[in-house]
Amino acid sequence: ILAPLLELAVYACRGHPGLEAVPAASPASPATQARMIRGMVEGLAARLVADPGAVEGWRRLARSRRVLGEIEAAREAAARAASLAPGDVEVLSELAELHAPASPTDALSEAFLNALRGILALRPDDVRALFFLGLDGARRGDGAVARGNWEKLLAVLPPGAPVAAEIKRQLDALPPPR
Repeated sequence: ILAPLLELAVYACRGHPGLEAVPAASPASPATQARMIRGMVEGLAARLVADPGAVEGWRRLARSRRVLGEIEAAREAAARAASLAPGDVEVLSELAELHAPASPTDALSEAFLNALRGILALRPDDVRALFFLGLDGARRGDGAVARGNWEKLLAVLPPGAPVAAEIKRQLDALPPPR
């Protein structure tokens, strides 16, 4: 009860009840907002020069660069984070995402495949890694790699998963094992 009364007393003595309310800040134009965001991203990049071992900083920079549409710079920052934390599945997943193909028919980059291999080494039941590494094996004509990854994938998919039928079809299309 005393706190609100004390606040009111302080306001009556020091406040200015007759003044018009003024907004804290007027909204910035989109161009101004873009400059401010770019400035913050550049500031983060500058701080990482001084502290190059900051994994979380590199992750933030990768995400920021991605939002700005600077995909190559985002990939470089994510690769830096992955080099500092090669045992972190989330860091490797972010790197893989930046190198992921736009469509299933696109080529699979070596950076994408390497990130998936790292993920699979840490999490052997990773659905995305099993699928794409199997796909890579099939595209290269390595039926054993494709079969091994896709059979593991089928074992970890939930019963009745819609993709399971397609994986089985792909497995059936592989040459028989030798």
